[in-house]
Amino acid sequence: RGPSGAAMPEATDDGLWLAVILALCLLALAALCPSSSAHRRRCAAAFRRRACGRRAAPPPPPPYWENEQGSGELGLDRSSQHYFDDSFPVPLEHRDGMQDLMNAACSNSAERAFRIVRIVRHENSKLWHRYSKEFQQISKALARSDLSAHAEPLTTEILADVDPEHTFSTVRPEAGEAYLWYATRPEIALRLLHDGFGSAAAAQTKAELERLEFFEDTARADADAASGQGLYDGCYSMLLCRVVLGRQWLSGGYDGCGGDTNDDESTACDSEDVSDLEAGSTTDEVHDQICQRGFDSAVITSDGVLRRFVPCRWSQVYPEYAIVYERCTPRHIGIEHSSFWRYSQVCMSERLRRAPPYWANCQNQEPFAEMHPVLKFKPRIQQLMEMTWKAKYTRDRRASNGKRIPRGDPNGDMPCSARVLKVMRVENSAMWTSYTVAVKRIRDRRAVCEPLGRHPAYTTDGLDDRARRRLVTDINETYLWHGSSPQAVISIAEEGFRLDLSGKHRGNMFGRGAYLAECASKADEYATDDPEGHYQGCFAMLLCRVALGKVQTLRSADYEAHERTGPEKEFDSTVGDREEAVGTFREFVVPTREQIYPEYAIIYERVYRSARIR
Repeated sequence: RGPSGAAMPEATDDGLWLAVILALCLLALAALCPSSSAHRRRCAAAFRRRACGRRAAPPPPPPYWENEQGSGELGLDRSSQHYFDDSFPVPLEHRDGMQDLMNAACSNSAERAFRIVRIVRHENSKLWHRYSKEFQQISKALARSDLSAHAEPLTTEILADVDPEHTFSTVRPEAGEAYLWYATRPEIALRLLHDGFGSAAAAQTKAELERLEFFEDTARADADAASGQGLYDGCYSMLLCRVVLGRQWLSGGYDGCGGDTNDDESTACDSEDVSDLEAGSTTDEVHDQICQRGFDSAVITSDGVLRRFVPCRWSQVYPEYAIVYERCTPRHIGIEHSSFWRYSQVCMSERLRRAPPYWANCQNQEPFAEMHPVLKFKPRIQQLMEMTWKAKYTRDRRASNGKRIPRGDPNGDMPCSARVLKVMRVENSAMWTSYTVAVKRIRDRRAVCEPLGRHPAYTTDGLDDRARRRLVTDINETYLWHGSSPQAVISIAEEGFRLDLSGKHRGNMFGRGAYLAECASKADEYATDDPEGHYQGCFAMLLCRVALGKVQTLRSADYEAHERTGPEKEFDSTVGDREEAVGTFREFVVPTREQIYPEYAIIYERVYRSARIR
């Protein structure tokens, strides 16, 4: 009871009184702070500013720019000392590399060549800031991904050869950045440099304003070029632009999203059904589709070879170089036919009519059968042999006395590596034609084959991107080793594999056929040296292109496995996976000689831990 004797509220009413008191306090606080909502907005804005401060800074200008220290938003104000809008003539030593780039990227280099008249590099802080901001947004949305196994433009590959020191080009793979060509009149090219793409001031017609097509092929881009006037009469112009490709929509038959990436590796391209977007679609149709479906760019293939790249937004493009050039023929400037055009982009009918473009006989229409030393490829072969050399041996390995190596290898008869002495490329038109016919037959019958077992062949994984792109991965075309002797290698290079000799020396654990290996150390078990002659004491191995097609995988011996493989059988080849069964090697057995092309012949020495070489 209270002092007056009145009864106090029950304990159950305490919560109600407390709520009333708290509400009165809040009303009083609101009356004292009438601008609390404005204060909240200011706090939110301050938080956003702090968050922006913690965000990664925009990519700086390239290191070879004169204005390489230019920075971010400070460069947007024309009155700021950080603003720049300059054009610099490209130095003569870099101009030669740029001309090599133009001519190497020309798919019609047998008839068309380009002579550079003038080239300038434009550095604009405002355009660079717009481009960098777009680069940041796209790279955030993508996992870091190398596009070399997908729709990587040809220019990226060529620049790696003509500008290995990055003296006039840099490419960042985080968002699929690449250099691409855009052709127009010289007068418009110069305006595009200063005003950027998508600017009404830069284009004279609506068509020029809306044309978002970029090309990797200078011959195709040159088709859109037009002659200039006055000082530039008889000259044409191209822009070499940086383009952020981001998440790509692949269409028109380009087989970009497959083959060489692991399933758990994120990619910057998408292989969903694009049958509603044909190769003949207009640029406007392509642009509308990619924007509606959330892609950053589209890659449209025409005739199985020519590709056009269509970005979704102009801010994905930075016009870095303007090139004024003359059209001429290759003999006028003394260049050879470009070997950079990817063999994998050529449609199948073209494959049957000509040899790979990196062959010496790629333009030869007559029958040929030659072996060419390839000095530049020798270090790659050495590296590939080392990468695929496993310190294991099977019962097929022979010791120096010709007998099996005892358990534990007490005498050190297992070589630790191999030293490549000579590499020759086999160019044989008859064998190549037979091989491409076999590839086409498998592709026509199987369409797409299931990938190889647990992992791709070690030989394919060990190749660089350019060599890997030669392969038709959807029918499991791969490179594999075949061990032999120097004399036998020369015979195979001239006549192909003789399957009647299969198993003559080591047996047929997985049926009849030609036996190949993904590990050089396994192929070396079948290699023998020549007892006399020029290559006395040396061993030989073939690096073959093999069309495996649909594969049957076996983990134990099956001497009748060949009965299930062949042109009209259930499978096209056999994989004997003893690596999974007992931890040794996988062997690949092909039933027909036409499925194998012995492309490289290697002469080598065995290297032993005891410092002896044989």
